[in-house]
Amino acid sequence: MKNDYRLIHVISIIGILLIAVMPAHAMRKNRLIKKVNVSTQSIDVSSGDTSGISFNVKEAGKLDLFICDLDGNLVRTLMDKSGVTPGGVQASWDGKDDDGNICSEGIYIPIIKLHSIRKGDEIYNPSVSKWGKEVSARNLVFDAASKTVSYSLDTPVFCRLLAGEKDGGPVYKTIFNWEYRSAGNHQETWDGMDADGIIEVNKRPKFHIWLEAFNVPENGIVLAGSDKTLQKAVRTKKRVSLHPSHGRHKYKYVRKTRFSDKGDRIKLKLLGRKRIKKGLPVLKNTARFKVAFRKKAKHDLGDSSEVCMFMDGTYFVEIYDDTIPLTVNIDTTKYSNGEHFITANFRVNEKYVDTCSLKFWIEN
Repeated sequence: MKNDYRLIHVISIIGILLIAVMPAHAMRKNRLIKKVNVSTQSIDVSSGDTSGISFNVKEAGKLDLFICDLDGNLVRTLMDKSGVTPGGVQASWDGKDDDGNICSEGIYIPIIKLHSIRKGDEIYNPSVSKWGKEVSARNLVFDAASKTVSYSLDTPVFCRLLAGEKDGGPVYKTIFNWEYRSAGNHQETWDGMDADGIIEVNKRPKFHIWLEAFNVPENGIVLAGSDKTLQKAVRTKKRVSLHPSHGRHKYKYVRKTRFSDKGDRIKLKLLGRKRIKKGLPVLKNTARFKVAFRKKAKHDLGDSSEVCMFMDGTYFVEIYDDTIPLTVNIDTTKYSNGEHFITANFRVNEKYVDTCSLKFWIEN
């Protein structure tokens, strides 16, 4: 009898340990809301795109289906206490809020709540997934012959592709800025040149190309093509409690940018009349450059904005936006005679990198 009790005790401990290590999906086999799926995780509202939302319910009851942003603002009610029976449920979202207005660009998620008489309430909230984590691309390669960048992703991400120089060097080109990419193999077109088409970036000695990426929430929908930004979005009266991102602090800045942002905020201008050689201005002694914002650029700025200046790819000065426009003086006698270039990088938090460059000759 004592041995039987010991055996029962051991079996109980094993059972507890098995439950502790059991995967979450195995423990949720009896959930009421199953097989949630969105037909596309990226929609362009300027093209009239929609995203379908489908799932199964195990019990009859009343169903709520909402769309909310990652701040928990409930922007659209697709189903409100709608009666459902066991089986499949389908709905679609066109990127608009409850007032029929196009939502701000951003990432949105479906929230599903089922109230069943027999088994109570269940809520599907995809923010419980580990979203907002930095993701690395595999096999990231630039092929100069085909002018393509190829890479692979193991999970859907929100990302941007940059080309520049490593070891703290400048960004010369934002190939694309914060867009959705699915899991799988990808190819992007790039000619190897900088944003101004004057520097062969892929031939620079410290050439570097990299993808900055964050995974999106399970069944997250990336909305693009709107003329609104999340920074200007109004806080809604109805809100949903969401789990925070698992990513670094900068992710909150990233997801509040306009995804279609193309940069073009700053400009560099060489002051004074110069002699021209081979199509480039000739500089000697002290050269003066003006760093300024283009029209309307100032209106989009957030905090922590700065301009970093580079000479031939080497950092030499940092300027904060409250001092711009500003004249920068360069002592050309510190550099060898010949062709050189200056680059300015404008950064606001982690949201975007705008870049511009100028080429010139030095003859002292």
